[in-house]
Amino acid sequence: MTYEFNITLEEKNYLRELAKKYIEYANLPVMESRKKLWYDHNSLKADKPVVVMETITFHDEIMPALKCQSPAAREIEWNLLIPIINYELINDDKVIPPNYSV
Repeated sequence: MTYEFNITLEEKNYLRELAKKYIEYANLPVMESRKKLWYDHNSLKADKPVVVMETITFHDEIMPALKCQSPAAREIEWNLLIPIINYELINDDKVIPPNYSV
């Protein structure tokens, strides 16, 4: 399978701005607290329940229209926006990891 990575300069700049917001949220102190909460939960030592809202069934209602046009840029944009929008609108106990795998 071949994959085209023809991303315009405008898309690159926009994705960089999204990535800045993503890493800003990932580095918030609350993310470290949530990570500890999950470790405690998985070790059966949690003091409170973990709350997660699965949004996949209503992504169309909460996700903004994608700005990128090229397939590679749209995929990256989507993958960055999901945790950003989840944090901004839902703010459940999901952790935003401080990395983005390609």
